[in-house]
Amino acid sequence: MIEDILKNKRVAVFVNEDKKYIIDHWKDLDKENSYLLVYNPSLSLIPEHLEEMKVLLQIYRININSFISSEKQLNNNFSINKIKARLDYTQRLNNILYNVPMILASAGPSLSKNLEILKLLQNKFFIGCVGTALKPLLIEGIIPDMVMITDPSEKLYEQFIDVENKILSDIPLFYFGTVAPMVIDAYPGPKIMLLQRGFDSAEELAAEMRMKLIETGGSVATALLDWMVKLGGNPICFIGQDLAYSNNMTHHPETHNFVQFNNEFSYDLLEVDDYFLKGKIKTSRNLFIYKKWIENYVTKHGQVTFINATQGGAFIKGCRHISLKELIDELPEVLDIDNKKRCFKETVKLIYKKDNFLR
Repeated sequence: MIEDILKNKRVAVFVNEDKKYIIDHWKDLDKENSYLLVYNPSLSLIPEHLEEMKVLLQIYRININSFISSEKQLNNNFSINKIKARLDYTQRLNNILYNVPMILASAGPSLSKNLEILKLLQNKFFIGCVGTALKPLLIEGIIPDMVMITDPSEKLYEQFIDVENKILSDIPLFYFGTVAPMVIDAYPGPKIMLLQRGFDSAEELAAEMRMKLIETGGSVATALLDWMVKLGGNPICFIGQDLAYSNNMTHHPETHNFVQFNNEFSYDLLEVDDYFLKGKIKTSRNLFIYKKWIENYVTKHGQVTFINATQGGAFIKGCRHISLKELIDELPEVLDIDNKKRCFKETVKLIYKKDNFLR
């Protein structure tokens, strides 16, 4: 029983609401011989002023559960991929797109609301997308300037099926070392491996090569957000970032993992403020955690303007909620970033070619 456990001399209980106290005791743990176990029901007891720590624990729990279930696969993927990508590129790409307006395209149900206007004004933005959003963009004639993937599943290959190699050969791919090697090998364009925080092998390699780690946040969109900030993007505008089940859909209909729900949702879904602050919208626990992570990230990076132009889904605190058209109207009329885009792609290609030469 719990009483017997608490009386055990090997058990020490610390109760404190001071963030510094908690972090100091956390640091004192023997990392080699300790395992952090998050008891999920207790998370609801964490007070509001420790909300940031609560989100971190929720993300940790999701990541560690995912890691435990696929530890062997992740380590095997990384050991193969790191042989192919050992170049220290951080300094060459850091802030290479300083103050360049960026679009972060995710594959939420509302993505289609912005594709028509984005197609007409692609030269106003540097466009980065998650792998799932690649096909919906290409179908509309929008060529992203980079794409990111992070999931270790070989099913990610489906994101590139039926896309012409000629198109992909000019779109840089950024990926985590834990992605399935067969997915990376199948991609015909230039590709660079990023090192993510929270994965021991990646952190060790980053320390060895003095490379910056990507803050993951638990999803490919949150990882892409951090990568865009490291590239120097400002402002950064979300489209397709629903973080909720808009119109009872999980993703944009043109994606490989699109699911349409009926009106009977699972009992354990949550409700959050909708994009227009006019009502509530259903979301999953995972999406809710990603939303909280983004809100915390936005708060920490006050030097960057974050805009949510999704026009659907959940309201993201800290972002300006305006349409893509309104944002474009605010940008300088003479703004043309084609030269910046070319410089970025040429640099990535040079890194990729040199990396291949060193193999």
